[in-house]
This record gives sequence, C-alpha cells and structure tokens, in this order.
Amino acid sequence: MTDLNADDHSSFMDGDAIDVVLFHGEDQAAVPVGGGMVVDLTSPQPLAGEVCAELADATVTLHAPEDVSARVLEVLRRMPVPPAFRATPWSRHQRGVILHDQRCHVGGVVLVYDPVVGLRADEEGDR
Repeated sequence: MTDLNADDHSSFMDGDAIDVVLFHGEDQAAVPVGGGMVVDLTSPQPLAGEVCAELADATVTLHAPEDVSARVLEVLRRMPVPPAFRATPWSRHQRGVILHDQRCHVGGVVLVYDPVVGLRADEEGDR
C-alpha cells in the first residue's frame, strides 16, 4: 500500500499531480470529509464560497511517484470532473472521490481513507 499525504492542500494539477476531494455519501448528497455541508455533485450550478472552503479542507494533492504510482494518477485523471466542480473555477480540474466504508474502488485501484494516516492506494498486486 502507498501512503498519501492528506495535509497538502495546494490546488493544482500538472503532469505529476492531481487534486482529489474526499467525500462520504452519494453523488447528489455528498459531504466533504471533515465537513458538514451537503453537496450535489451532479448540479451544473457553481459552488458557494463556504462550500469551496470545506472542499479545500477535504482536498488531497497526489503526486507521482512520491504518493502514488503513475498508473493510479492516470486512473484518477480518467475519472470525470463532477458537473458542480466544472461550474466552479476553483475546482474545475479536481476529481471527487466518494468513500463507502472509508474506501473507493477506481479502476483496479482501491483508495482507502484513514482519518489519522490519510489516503492510501492499494493497487492490484500490492498484496
């Protein structure tokens, strides 16, 4: 398993990094990890400033190869940007990951969230 730094909240996406916002819930009723506001990720409306503040606190910047493999980064890049993110300049390049039981399956990757350790990727074959 690869440990990811959950404390880096810089907002950018380049060839070796991607910003991922962590949520609990469902697409139409997602709550940022550590937050309390309900966000409809399917809405085409821009996000309010107070919602963006909660998203910033729930954002993890993943770097390859330091945090995750290039393969994991590519899997995350292929995920669609939620409509609510596309409508908001601050979040238009970020991806949203909805955790169920602190996990999210994306491609052949399982992202696992621990409030103490942060986010880690479990790739097939890492076991």
